[in-house]
Amino acid sequence: MESGLKALRKPIVQITLVGRIPSKKNSRQLVISNGRPYSFPSKAYQTKLPLYVKQIRKQYKGPVLDGPLTIATEIYDFNETWLGDWGEGRINKDPKGSDLDNRMGAIFDILKKAQVVRDDCLFVQSHEIKYPGLKLPEGDYGAVIRIGQWVS
Repeated sequence: MESGLKALRKPIVQITLVGRIPSKKNSRQLVISNGRPYSFPSKAYQTKLPLYVKQIRKQYKGPVLDGPLTIATEIYDFNETWLGDWGEGRINKDPKGSDLDNRMGAIFDILKKAQVVRDDCLFVQSHEIKYPGLKLPEGDYGAVIRIGQWVS
């Protein structure tokens, strides 16, 4: 595990996404057609996806990355799951809140759509941390993403 983390000390790519990262799973809509249910991403998710792709393309003009890759992501989000200070550690789950794996699903989609990575299956190691209630230096919620080549 240490070797993958060393790769992120000098990432190939560092991207900052400004704006609250949508939850992929929690933003789906169910449509019934001819008696059969179909699940699609919500219009809000579909609207935000191209905006993030545009942000990435301004920051990364390199080749499409191939694996194996490692990723470290810091997600800055509104205070959806914590009540009080970090030190108190009391959980007050907001039913509209989303967990890290839902946010990472959206980030993987965004990276693939922006042609940063050929496919999200190329990530062999992933590290995520969410900072509830904290904002990026840019003054908004969002994420900092670092991608490195996996080193065995």
